[in-house]
Amino acid sequence: MQLQFSKFRKEDFSEYQSWYADSELNLHLGPMEKDDEWLHAVMQEADGCHYSVFQGNDLVAVIGVILPDSEHPAYFITDFAVKPTHRGKGIGSDALDELIKLHPLKPEQMWKTFVDVRNPKAKTFFEKNGWACCPITPNQDGMIELTFRDIGSQKDS
Repeated sequence: MQLQFSKFRKEDFSEYQSWYADSELNLHLGPMEKDDEWLHAVMQEADGCHYSVFQGNDLVAVIGVILPDSEHPAYFITDFAVKPTHRGKGIGSDALDELIKLHPLKPEQMWKTFVDVRNPKAKTFFEKNGWACCPITPNQDGMIELTFRDIGSQKDS
């Protein structure tokens, strides 16, 4: 079934917030208990957007992106969460592929994200989808930068 992307809406928050009952998601992206500040920031975003990703009527992923500008030519993934009951089914890879198709790169652009060294599954996920560590060693905050340039190396849908 196809994935549909839409701008994150207040109506999506309750479902998304319920995912944080999952200990793994809560450990790496949480906590998200009554996080009205997060919701307010997402609703007011000016330099990017958060996407709700649906499969039919089912919210299956939420992805935050900062869009490039003249000072920072990269697209930057700030959040990437897959509904816990849908992990391991290819939803994340499909959503990442569709996200990249939504925002085609110009020659001077790339995609970037940071993952915590304590979240090796996230690092493996991005590497499996053609992203590279750059540099390989974590920064002072324990985060590893991953980058992606070549849409041709992304898997076919």
